[in-house]
Amino acid sequence: MDLIPSFSTETWVLLATILVLLYIMRISKSLKSQVTT
Repeated sequence: MDLIPSFSTETWVLLATILVLLYIMRISKSLKSQVTT
């Protein structure tokens, strides 16, 4: 049973990292679009 929480924790960390990266990419795109506009 100890492997399940550790696996879920790693999965949540990976998901959080991916969401942060996507969020940063979206912000950079919006900033670039504002600069060009």
